[in-house]
Amino acid sequence: MSELVNETVEDIIATVTRVDPEEFDEETHFQDDLDVASIQIVEIAELTIQEVDGVSEIPDDDLVELETVGEFTSYVDESVESKVEN
Repeated sequence: MSELVNETVEDIIATVTRVDPEEFDEETHFQDDLDVASIQIVEIAELTIQEVDGVSEIPDDDLVELETVGEFTSYVDESVESKVEN
């Protein structure tokens, strides 16, 4: 993953959750570890769409499946890579 994309996603998660990026990693679970409500997950997704070039949408069905920080960042990375390839 591009370091810039990774940092942007971490910053978004930190802003929405008010948790320092030093306190979470790829295995951190949004609900179990960060106590993130569904509305916050939606907010993280919306901010990611706004701030990361190459991510035009994150369908609700996909969003429900992304339970950890690592799953979310990998999804964003794959979205960016697929846009670059096309």
